[in-house]
Amino acid sequence: MFAQPKSDHYWGEYIKNVWDSLSKADRIGENDFKMPPFYHVSPEMRKYFARVYNSIKLTDNKIGDLLYRLDKNGLRDNTIILFYSDQGEGIPRGKTNGINFGHRVPFVIGFPQKYKNLSPWGTSGTVSGELGDFEDLAPTILSLAGAKMPDYLKGHLELSSDRAHN
Repeated sequence: MFAQPKSDHYWGEYIKNVWDSLSKADRIGENDFKMPPFYHVSPEMRKYFARVYNSIKLTDNKIGDLLYRLDKNGLRDNTIILFYSDQGEGIPRGKTNGINFGHRVPFVIGFPQKYKNLSPWGTSGTVSGELGDFEDLAPTILSLAGAKMPDYLKGHLELSSDRAHN
């Protein structure tokens, strides 16, 4: 268990919502990983990164639980899965920085076989270098649901045969 940093008012929330939600086997301790080489290695940074890695592990577990429930209820073959996030916590050289991974966010789409035709990227496991915009999410999701597109919405349909960008 980590000692609570005196200056971190989020620590109690982290312990309650992340650390305590992970099994002992899933918990990542502050010395259980190699720090990226461009970070200053200190006990504070190791503690901070362990907190980030544990949050990612909890998210991964929750996604696994959701996929299990979809399978168990026979819904997986009829479900297009979109997973996305913002940059999360402001780690150094990250979220608030305009270099490298400061612009990167997770965005994953899973198509069941019956909807593979909607994938503009073709096969499974494709990594695209396209620049995405969250402004495109609402029009894309509304289109998938067969809803009428409000005139005031901006953005482009990302999951269609007509992906022309203005």
